[in-house]
Amino acid sequence: MSPNAAQDPQPTIQAYWSGKVEPEHRHHGEEWFERYARELLSAMPHGGTLFDVGCGACQVTTYLAGAYDRVVAFDFSPSMIEAGRERAVRLHGNKITVMNGEATRFPEGAGLADVILANGVIQYVDDAALDRHLAECSRVLAPGGTVCWGQVP
Repeated sequence: MSPNAAQDPQPTIQAYWSGKVEPEHRHHGEEWFERYARELLSAMPHGGTLFDVGCGACQVTTYLAGAYDRVVAFDFSPSMIEAGRERAVRLHGNKITVMNGEATRFPEGAGLADVILANGVIQYVDDAALDRHLAECSRVLAPGGTVCWGQVP
């Protein structure tokens, strides 16, 4: 392979996040997770179903949940999914469904989304993965729905 040939970043990204239960937010703690959620909610429509792509341990998701009727949160890291499920159930009962999924492969059977949020995810995808992500958004987005991307500064 030539030095300029593109390599698939996914194996490296998956290896990096394997076993982690703490996402890399600018700041940590409940006060900050709530602040991040408020920042996001100020730019997002409310109501209906939210898909939180790359939800991690649901630290921000649990603060977003109050603005939606239903939340489907998904991540590819088994350790993050487990931590996210525990947190979601503890704070919201069954309102948040935490599933296995990826930015390029949303969970089957999750239904339609009125709002799709990919916060802190897009910096991990290359052009081909972004195209697959957009195709997934198109597949599950309800008519009149919104896709929101947040970037980790």
